[in-house]
Amino acid sequence: MATNITKEEDNFLRIVYLNYRVGTKALRRYFDNVHPNLPSDLSSPTNKSILAILHKPPRGQRRVLYQEQWDILYPPSGNQHDVKDAAEAKSKSLDYNSLQELVHIDTRLNYHTNEIAKQTSKIEKLETTVEAMEKDVQLVKKDLQVGTPNDFMIERITSWEKDDIQYIETRATKHVLSCVSKYKCVSVIGPSGCGKTALVRHVALQLKRNGYTILTVIDAKQIKEYYKSERKTMYIVDDMCGNFTANQARLDEWKKSKTDIEDILQSGNFIFNNKLEEKQLTGKDPKVTAIIEDIIEKCEIDEHIKGRTLKSQLEILTGTFVTYEVGIYQTIHDKLFDFLAYYFGTQKQPLLIDILIKHAEDKFVRERFVVTNDNESTHYLIPISSDKLQMYMKRVFDDMVSSCNVILDIFVKNKNLENVEFRALLCEFMEHLSNQAIIALIEKANMDFLNNMFVRKKKDIKDKVTGLYQEYECFGIILTDDVLHQYIEKWFTALIGTKSPHELMKKNRLFKCFTFCTALKSYLRRLNTENIASIIQTGSKDFLNTMIVMAEHDINDFAKNQNERFGIVIHEGMLHNYIDRWFNDLTKYVGEDDSWSGTCNVLPSSIRSWKAKTWMVTKFINENRPLDNLHFVMHYVPI
Repeated sequence: MATNITKEEDNFLRIVYLNYRVGTKALRRYFDNVHPNLPSDLSSPTNKSILAILHKPPRGQRRVLYQEQWDILYPPSGNQHDVKDAAEAKSKSLDYNSLQELVHIDTRLNYHTNEIAKQTSKIEKLETTVEAMEKDVQLVKKDLQVGTPNDFMIERITSWEKDDIQYIETRATKHVLSCVSKYKCVSVIGPSGCGKTALVRHVALQLKRNGYTILTVIDAKQIKEYYKSERKTMYIVDDMCGNFTANQARLDEWKKSKTDIEDILQSGNFIFNNKLEEKQLTGKDPKVTAIIEDIIEKCEIDEHIKGRTLKSQLEILTGTFVTYEVGIYQTIHDKLFDFLAYYFGTQKQPLLIDILIKHAEDKFVRERFVVTNDNESTHYLIPISSDKLQMYMKRVFDDMVSSCNVILDIFVKNKNLENVEFRALLCEFMEHLSNQAIIALIEKANMDFLNNMFVRKKKDIKDKVTGLYQEYECFGIILTDDVLHQYIEKWFTALIGTKSPHELMKKNRLFKCFTFCTALKSYLRRLNTENIASIIQTGSKDFLNTMIVMAEHDINDFAKNQNERFGIVIHEGMLHNYIDRWFNDLTKYVGEDDSWSGTCNVLPSSIRSWKAKTWMVTKFINENRPLDNLHFVMHYVPI
């Protein structure tokens, strides 16, 4: 039967013919040459046990073979469907002349295209499986080449595990575990015999259960010798600079290797800054939902995507481009994340960079965007074009409002604030905020923002400062009389609950202004009986201890400590409530607070407990301001 087909359709059929008549034979010949006895190799108990470990690895190790791939290699009993499919993928061939006779181009071309895609996918799965197996074999070979140090460490860790049975976890243990999870390098220091070695070994065993290789080393040379980029390793260095005194030779050796060690430590999801927690996808986090909906809308995606859908796609990439450890997805290497972030951030489609600026984590926003004049990027930084500068500036300002450490997070870590145009834009934005916008800021801002970013007059904003940590003084929001009351009310509410009123007052930029201090004193004087009763009930122990006074003359305008220049005068009718709360705080303070431990931890436990309580009682009583009032002592303190 003759059919009329176009030149393009004829060329397509030729490609199909080459793929299945020529390409399939060539692929089969190459595959059979590499694995001449594949069925017998797969049935070998040794090989099957190795593959079984890759399919279901021990806890803490990466999974290489997934169930679908395992079923291709070892079909389940009674189900030969995948075997037939695989055989079909290898043996199915199409005759060019037959295709010309049988294909009705309008109805069957799509069918054959889909069939080709299916068979190609199955062949690719087999190739991926084989490649992954070969890589893991190479990794095993490398590990076996390490030799004596590993053998020695196995015996040593076995000994640690026996000793660890009697180990009792303390607050210090939890603190070191937390530090190890956050930082690349952690030092554990303390007096001789306090338990440093036992603590470090316990932490090392915890990491070993999470897939880390534990190595004890004595110098930087061994770290470089045993380093492997594809392996998670914890290096333990005992007495790295000497035992009882510093060894200058060892110090010099560490200094020489500083750069190499830093490189080793550094080698060990854009919106989530390469750290996406599984629970964010499987749960109902409104932030994640909003991000997905925004992506669907701006990228014009027809399909409705859910977090669990993204999780299933990440599982497909796990082991090739993505790693999964302790409930967290990350790219397999930081450089891959650098490249992907740069690629999507520099696409011509403007909506992609909009999504990143709007939704990315604050660390991503301050570290991976750069404001430049030529819109060219260096070191995988995403350039901010002039039309996106306003949007980026508002995002930085929002991060500033919610930051717990404005000076460090914004003015030290964000290098874009060195750009003159960006600085000017941010200053102008803050200067022209309306009273309504300022009131909204006061309500939602973090305490650190309230302390550092408000001023009373424009002259309080400096043109130039000497140090990086003073850069914030070149910016400021002017607090007019119209919004001063709202600010004091919000700030004072936070002050009531703070652990250290003196420190909070010392950090507040507005306390340098006489008019603000006067307004705050006026506010404190206007507090009524109901307000003070609520403060006695809900205030922190430090606030009640240092901010309550008996009379106006107990307030010293020239006191060294900022908090002693202010005070809330308590009425005599409320003194009994105050005293009851104060004694209750005193007993809890001594029983729960452990800030004294660093001052007397070298003493025996019995003496330490007695001395600590004595020290705490003395400190708490000395800080109480009503006890400075003779009338209060004479009439209300039992002798």
